[in-house]
Amino acid sequence: MSFVTFWTTGSEQEWNRALERYWPHVRPANVQIEREMAELDRRSVQSLQAQEFYDWLYHKYFVWKYTQPNRLATTRESLASHHAHAAGLVELQDIQRLLFATDPRDTLDEAPANAGRIGGLGMAGASGLLANPLRVKLT
Repeated sequence: MSFVTFWTTGSEQEWNRALERYWPHVRPANVQIEREMAELDRRSVQSLQAQEFYDWLYHKYFVWKYTQPNRLATTRESLASHHAHAAGLVELQDIQRLLFATDPRDTLDEAPANAGRIGGLGMAGASGLLANPLRVKLT
């Protein structure tokens, strides 16, 4: 099956086969965090207080998203420099609130811009945050 055909297929069976082929490519050290993120309930992230959201980003999301040690280190440094202090935590809480309050019809514009305000996240990191843990739905 071609790549284009795969992405446009409505076959649940094909999607499940693709998901099964994913896991052998995950480093053994990352399997636990991959499974945790795959099963994450968005409400659990939504209900976090500012420091908890910071800790979740630092210890969970960034570890899941940035698997190269050098990239993980630089993104964590940026997160800390922007949000590890009191004013930064207030800003982070505001960003978190905006991410969950975004109208799904505005997801392609507003949500990535808001997520990109989190220190350490560029477009790829912001879109990963929206696509996996937050699972902003377009329906």
